Amino acid sequence: MGGNGMVIKTLNTQRNCSIDLFRLVCAVMVVSIHTHPLSGISDALTFFINDVFPRIAVPFFFCTSGYYYIRALRAGKTVFKKTFLHLLTIYSAWSAIYFLKKLLVVFASNGSLLDWILTCVKNYFIFGSEYHLWFFPALFFCLFVVTLFYKIKQLRLLFCFSLALYALGCLGCSYYAIGEQIPVVQQIINLPQFEIIRRVVLMGLPFYMLGYALDAACRKIRGKRLTMGLVISVVLFLAEIMLVTVLGMQKNVIITFGLYALLLFVMLFLLQHPFTVREKTAHYARGIANFMFYSHPLAMSVILFLSEAMLPGQTVSTTLLFLLTVLLTSLAGFLLVKMDHTVLNKWLF
Repeated sequence: MGGNGMVIKTLNTQRNCSIDLFRLVCAVMVVSIHTHPLSGISDALTFFINDVFPRIAVPFFFCTSGYYYIRALRAGKTVFKKTFLHLLTIYSAWSAIYFLKKLLVVFASNGSLLDWILTCVKNYFIFGSEYHLWFFPALFFCLFVVTLFYKIKQLRLLFCFSLALYALGCLGCSYYAIGEQIPVVQQIINLPQFEIIRRVVLMGLPFYMLGYALDAACRKIRGKRLTMGLVISVVLFLAEIMLVTVLGMQKNVIITFGLYALLLFVMLFLLQHPFTVREKTAHYARGIANFMFYSHPLAMSVILFLSEAMLPGQTVSTTLLFLLTVLLTSLAGFLLVKMDHTVLNKWLF
């Protein structure tokens, strides 16, 4: 009884270092998705390293955001404005950086300035200012919807609805062959806009709302039950992906039913093992993870540009690109956290 009480007390009063450390692992996974290290060595190995295990990364970001935001709402805190402005500040700062990068390309190629402006506006509000920043418009959507349903006291209903949305998302991804056989589903999953619908509504919101269920799940799933659930969820996650791949059912394996269960048990494990003795390490891990996630496409562009300038005609291997990107963003992130500059902290993290 005392041990369980300590877990709950830790969840409510101290920063969870395990969450921050795993955040860094997930940031590295995102870089892996975008660089595909070890390509050409083994198709199976590359598939699992770059297309299977890293799929937990972005859902983890959504889930932790939802968990902390919904907990704050339930605690009676007025956090919408603060959360919204914090996200808006970071998103706008990094959007400006990537828009300027694209502007340089426009000037270098004598492109259309008007097209650049229109594309920037469209991407900023809908698709994300850079290919990985779609996370922010999706996060804003989750923030608005969750706040609305909290106001009308229907978070439980939203959670249940989000499960149905996630199932629809799976029919458009890992179970595409089945989804195509269901008339209404077939029309939805073949929409030209399905990718953005999947990201925001069928993936972002369900994983954000998973945070709603974590406190209750923490009270019921502990000890051996948690360990067994974690092991089983890993096995089922891998088995499901192998099944849909072998049977050719999938369009992709971005989301699966097993991924939802796996993230649930991973989150429960992290929450119940907060690793609070490593607060300084976790502080750096959080800062580096955030910077790595936001900046890695920029770092990749710099590495490729310098490589072409210094070694014309030579191609940087995907593995080297991955390693250099992780190294560069980690060092830069570490230095920025070390500086602890108020303005930089506000705009870049």
